[in-house]
Amino acid sequence: MRRFILVAIGIWIAGCVDNDRTLLIRGATGFGSDCSANASETSFLPWGVLDMAPAYGPNFPLRYYNSFLVQNFLVTTSIGGSVDTNKVVLEQVRVRLEWLRGTQIPDPALQSDLRAIENSPEQVFPASAIVDSSTEGKPGTSWVVLKLLDSVDIDPTSPGLMLTNFFSDRNNLVFVDNLILGLKIQLEGTTTGGSTVTSNEFVFPLQFCVGCLAVTRNGSVPVYTCCADTPSLTDDYFPYCGGIQDRVPDCQECDITSP
Repeated sequence: MRRFILVAIGIWIAGCVDNDRTLLIRGATGFGSDCSANASETSFLPWGVLDMAPAYGPNFPLRYYNSFLVQNFLVTTSIGGSVDTNKVVLEQVRVRLEWLRGTQIPDPALQSDLRAIENSPEQVFPASAIVDSSTEGKPGTSWVVLKLLDSVDIDPTSPGLMLTNFFSDRNNLVFVDNLILGLKIQLEGTTTGGSTVTSNEFVFPLQFCVGCLAVTRNGSVPVYTCCADTPSLTDDYFPYCGGIQDRVPDCQECDITSP
């Protein structure tokens, strides 16, 4: 376990180096107990966790979100009341995949499936935030919630859907502890002066587990929430705050009484 931690942290640090000092993804900050972005400039998650325990169905799509600290190093042009043309309006995030661990598993069929997932098309999701320009030698900062995976897609080659299909094969669950997926993310936006800006490519490691974050209802099949409500396909609050990723849910956080 200690060896993995060192490797994962090394990957995280590497993700912050390749940039032109304009727009920088500094690190993943996660979510607070109220499901808001964790506004921290010093505490970063070295990796994420996605629980694959319940069978994914229409009400439990595979989605993964995280909150990232993004910095803008363009110096403000707001001098003497002039308009600042160096704020950055984020518009989208590009996501590519790379297996950081798992390619050495000696199973030809498994390797074929893993390569297909890694070679799946780049995904582009909307991003919405304004990152202020740099002032007094300090970069502008914003905590941005980004969708990085989503299986709700009619395209059978989408990474989220391919991962869903991969883990729906229970034979593949035995490898869950041996797989680490690198989410290679890059933000794109436009300055208030009309210039296109692209961030560094940040590699965020994602681990998988079976049941480590799920809770049980009445001692039966694990489910992702202790609330009686069933989340809908369009409920974006549920995926990153209902317990399927990064932290064990607390039933006291539910909006209604736990069954």
